[in-house]
Amino acid sequence: MRHFIVLLCTSTLASGHVASNWPPTWSDPDGKFGLTDGWRDAGCIKGTGRSGGDYYLGKDGSESDAKHCIMKWYTNYTFHTGKATLPDNMRTFKVSSSANPWYAPGTAPTHSPCGIDGGNPKGCPPGNPDVFACAGGGRGLGDDGRTLKGNPKPAEWTVGAEEELAYGVEANHGGGYQYRLCPKPANKMDLTEECFQKMPLTLGSKAWVQWHGDKNNRTEFTPLRTTVGTFPAGSQWSRNAIPACLTEIPGAGGVIDYTCSQGKAQFTPPAPGAFGFWGVHNLGTVKLGWGRIHTVSIVDKFTVPDVPPGDYVLGFRYDAEQTSQVWNSCADVRIKSAKNVVV
Repeated sequence: MRHFIVLLCTSTLASGHVASNWPPTWSDPDGKFGLTDGWRDAGCIKGTGRSGGDYYLGKDGSESDAKHCIMKWYTNYTFHTGKATLPDNMRTFKVSSSANPWYAPGTAPTHSPCGIDGGNPKGCPPGNPDVFACAGGGRGLGDDGRTLKGNPKPAEWTVGAEEELAYGVEANHGGGYQYRLCPKPANKMDLTEECFQKMPLTLGSKAWVQWHGDKNNRTEFTPLRTTVGTFPAGSQWSRNAIPACLTEIPGAGGVIDYTCSQGKAQFTPPAPGAFGFWGVHNLGTVKLGWGRIHTVSIVDKFTVPDVPPGDYVLGFRYDAEQTSQVWNSCADVRIKSAKNVVV
């Protein structure tokens, strides 16, 4: 299959922003934000505020090249180039372009398996040195996620043990996700999409909505997963469990209602109230739906596969449906053999 990436400068709203938040990722190396409410400030280690779009303000009020923001690592304006293969029951939007990544999970190309800070490594348009010229999506000339320092204390897993994974949403453009592993190379720039594709993880039959970073405040639900029409062939992909808002205004064609003003969802929520478009920054008022999902994480469980003990990179890939974006997060994990566990 032949792939390509198109980078454009556009005024279309294209800020999806989805990220893994457990175990701690390279953009949250110390687990400072994790599953807590704090990470819903987008986890920007540098920069103290937000001024529309993806622009952040420094302490003096000027624009700053904010980095290490959990929600900012992705490839912007990327499409799958073959036929749509997604089963109909995995759709997350009533209306969307069938060229967007989620319609053929895992096939849209990316600039980096760990994402690009701002999504547009070549600028908008390509070659433009102004990092703030990407008016409709992200920022230009950002760092490759593989250049981040990594976790000082990698998550430790044991072969055969049950572990938890979690992700959250800042702006909900639908789609779905996959977690996968790759043996950690000496040089992280040697990490490739092809390596991650060799070791996709299989998640369990149950999942949980977790509120306010509280493990004691969870709602169990049955997630929608598929191995049909996915890439690698037969690998498991999961539908984003948090539906965006739906409008039924005549003539609107069932498209997104950004403010949730009608209180309707694109599909049945996994728990009462667990739907919406805006998260993290809690723009506007909750009753209008702005910030509805800023306290929600989706928790999955899985059994650690029987792989050789050693250091691995956990990759999270999220293919969007309503926009042409693929979001990525990477984290360090250390896998031990069950034979080495002292009982």
